[in-house]
Amino acid sequence: MLRTGYLKEYRETRVMLGLVFKKIKSHDEKIFIWRQLKDIARIFAMTGIVILPGGAFILALLETGLRRVNRTIMPSAFNRRESLRESSIDRPPLC
Repeated sequence: MLRTGYLKEYRETRVMLGLVFKKIKSHDEKIFIWRQLKDIARIFAMTGIVILPGGAFILALLETGLRRVNRTIMPSAFNRRESLRESSIDRPPLC
């Protein structure tokens, strides 16, 4: 699960970068870019927390607390519900 989540996030980020450099963007592409930027910000936040002493424990407590209010700090590739919803949007692979 962890490896597939990382790989999915990596592919989505590559697609997002291709869309950023495209001049004309549709509304769906803009939404996709915005979601990817939020995912990248979440990854940086998670990294900053894990670097702290006891950071993995803090991250687990934070994630548990956020899930109680229907939020998460995890990127969308690791969130099963959001990942399934977004997988219906077909994105061409960036070569």
